[in-house]
Amino acid sequence: MKRFFQPVPKDGSPAKKRPAASASSDSDSLGGDAPALSPAAAACAIGEGDSPPAPREEEPRRFVTWNANSLLLRMKSDWPAFCQFVSRVDPDVICVQEVRMPAAGSKGAPKNPGQLKDDTSSSRDEKQVDKPLIWCGDLNVSHEEIDVSHPDFFSSAKLNGYIPPNKEDCGQPGFTLSERRRFGNILSQGKLVDAYRYLHKEKDMDCGFSWSGHPIGKYRGKRMRIDYFLVSEKLKDQIVSCDIHGRGIELEGFYGSDHCPVSLELSEEVEAPKPKSSN
Repeated sequence: MKRFFQPVPKDGSPAKKRPAASASSDSDSLGGDAPALSPAAAACAIGEGDSPPAPREEEPRRFVTWNANSLLLRMKSDWPAFCQFVSRVDPDVICVQEVRMPAAGSKGAPKNPGQLKDDTSSSRDEKQVDKPLIWCGDLNVSHEEIDVSHPDFFSSAKLNGYIPPNKEDCGQPGFTLSERRRFGNILSQGKLVDAYRYLHKEKDMDCGFSWSGHPIGKYRGKRMRIDYFLVSEKLKDQIVSCDIHGRGIELEGFYGSDHCPVSLELSEEVEAPKPKSSN
């Protein structure tokens, strides 16, 4: 991770290696017996020449998801602030979307029409896997009116002036009735829990939204919650916290993106007590 996250100097030359600090100096600067950083947090704190941190042995319990809206651009402009955030939250896992990095293959390669299908079809035959699931990221839908700052604005929004023939498809993409209904079906049929809404029942106009519109124009101050942590119902009792780390129409904590990070923390799984023997 440290190699992936190492910014490239603007002149294109390789980054200069910093000498690795001794273990004693590290502990002194941190005030004695400092807690071990997660690999994600340590990646922001070490240089290219330093040794990678020892992996944690326990199961990951702290997660961060972030739509970076071009990770390379964020690394050049807002990297120090993001590193401070990572060091503070200390996640075990960081999930980054919309990184916009070079990918293999031709950009103009045609897609196989046979591979395109409706993922929300209720008629599909799938095996139910009885394993804990954490589904996170920018899901591009605001489930309820509480998940947008201005419900009337988003309900009546027109994309380039177009009005769909189906009333359920009208409004801001991500807040149409059809999208919200399908999302609700995914939650109920998949037995998934919206971790943030599970803990935060009330609308929070200051820091309850993960996406914010352009600071200039009609979308200024218009915000949506479209970045999620969805967990299996069997995990809901382990949810310690789920927080949105951006606030206000001035995009504090967004680190240059139009999305801000969202974090999830789970407690350790508690084993059910074994039944006592009758003997």
